[in-house]
Amino acid sequence: MTDYTAMEAYKGDTLVSIQASWVVLRDFPKQVLVLKGTKDAGLIDPRAPGIADRLVWKEETRAVPGYVRALDRAAAGEQSIIKQLLDRGQWARSHMEWMLARSGDMHLSIQEFAEVFTEAELTRMRRKERWKRETAEKFFGYVNTMARISFNAHPSKPVWPARKHRFNHLLFRHAAAYAFYMLQLIQRGATTRKAETVRNDAVDVVIATYATYFNGLMSEDNQASIIHHLARFFLS
Repeated sequence: MTDYTAMEAYKGDTLVSIQASWVVLRDFPKQVLVLKGTKDAGLIDPRAPGIADRLVWKEETRAVPGYVRALDRAAAGEQSIIKQLLDRGQWARSHMEWMLARSGDMHLSIQEFAEVFTEAELTRMRRKERWKRETAEKFFGYVNTMARISFNAHPSKPVWPARKHRFNHLLFRHAAAYAFYMLQLIQRGATTRKAETVRNDAVDVVIATYATYFNGLMSEDNQASIIHHLARFFLS
């Protein structure tokens, strides 16, 4: 479970949505792994083995059974727990609104991606035809560029890894997943997206990125599944 999954569960009518989101998980609390947030995960050293294990937030994972019991107490009307859930719901909405405010210029991102390629290359992308080598090199270059932007934007400024370790870094994998999201938009002929849709898509990209470290993505969301599948293929 990622931090963005938690935000999705809390937003809206918190007391209703959080119970609905846990209707299945609450029966299997010891099978849930809570993952570190993107800020902390972006500092994990990609050179050492066991990255998936180091992505797990051990303290929060151990707390899941107690959290389920707290949900039961909230459902029974315990006001102190209800207040804590409502506070977290406000936190989730605030962060989602912040993401929404940043999502209004999606047409610029689509345009910037398209400008990396020739019109002939974009046509082949839309037709889902085999790429030429130079197209693949341009795509890889775009991923590198977006990854460097993420590294520079991270408040703790993680070290840019050597090439052989780069593919294991969360920020690089996220850049790859984002690039495949942009590719899907090009294939659909999209020139812009509604801000709320962009925000939801951004959550899909993050979740798909984390899933590349584990055994797959448990989702019926077609877009997230495609992003995950393509990112794994690219990384392999």
